[in-house]
Amino acid sequence: GGYTVQVDVTNTGSRSGADVVQAYVAYPSGLGEPPEQLRAFRKVVVAPGATTRATLVLPASGFASDAGGTTTVVAGHYVVGVGQSSADLPIQLPVEVPAQAA
Repeated sequence: GGYTVQVDVTNTGSRSGADVVQAYVAYPSGLGEPPEQLRAFRKVVVAPGATTRATLVLPASGFASDAGGTTTVVAGHYVVGVGQSSADLPIQLPVEVPAQAA
């Protein structure tokens, strides 16, 4: 299991360009994990004035935590932030994750 995120990237410029779309997972509070962790990225090349869809796959293991000494996916409310960097995540997607073995 896992999750797939699709995002459209539009080049509003007059020349071909490239960008890297990144997806970060924010864990439920209290797990002791860093605020956001990079879990998927995809480089896209977009022609001038065109739009390209970037598909990012976040495997279930991307939601795993080592909290408690065992690597498990803790059930809870996660947020997947998508953007150009950890400082620029304009898309915030809430995800309810069931408990499962990593």
